[in-house]
Amino acid sequence: MKIPESLKLQMENFTNSIRTGSKTKDLELYREFIVSNVEGVLENTFPYFNTYASDKNKNELVDYFLQQNDSNDPAFHQIATEFLKCSQNIELGTELKKLLEFEWLIFNTEISPEKAFDNKQINIEIDYRDVVKVDANPTLNFISLPFEICDLEKSFDSVDDISYAVYRNINDRVTYQKVSIVDHLVLKSLIDEGVEKTFELIGYENLSINRKSDFFKKITNWHNQNMIRLNLKGEKNDK
Repeated sequence: MKIPESLKLQMENFTNSIRTGSKTKDLELYREFIVSNVEGVLENTFPYFNTYASDKNKNELVDYFLQQNDSNDPAFHQIATEFLKCSQNIELGTELKKLLEFEWLIFNTEISPEKAFDNKQINIEIDYRDVVKVDANPTLNFISLPFEICDLEKSFDSVDDISYAVYRNINDRVTYQKVSIVDHLVLKSLIDEGVEKTFELIGYENLSINRKSDFFKKITNWHNQNMIRLNLKGEKNDK
């Protein structure tokens, strides 16, 4: 059924009144209800941000969201994504913006419809001739943060940027781990450029036996942790 234009206009005026704050008691009470729901998304999706951001920061973020969002019934994930966008338009420190981005990434990884690979565990020693191709976990993302994730439970201290890999494993658990700049570049190259080009890039043939062994232990661990999948020749993927 088509909604009459007059009713659409009334609905638009009503929602605009809620967003901007109304003089009437009923609308103001309803606005408080909407604000409470929006704040609930902030508390549940961004718990660390909710802990470390000031009340002023949080109020500005909620108010800006209500003013800018034109949806009459935004979904939970839509509110979370709009929070991230809105954070770029209010006075907010770089660390808090990155904290919001990190928590949004965790949330987005949780709800992603993509599935992690059910990798067969590799429990034998391999070398580069065994590897045909490297695939990224479909939920894998990288993020650079100016704080230690593991410290967030007790403090929020600024440090030099740290790179993290964030992904969901086969047990549907979102996990993250630090990766060095070199590891990040190697991972990206293995995934985007392929095996041969990456091994040429790192000068694999010129590495010592110990460094070659350490390198393959590292990428085997990444495979066993579901971060990537190593596609091997033959039946090398033994459970």
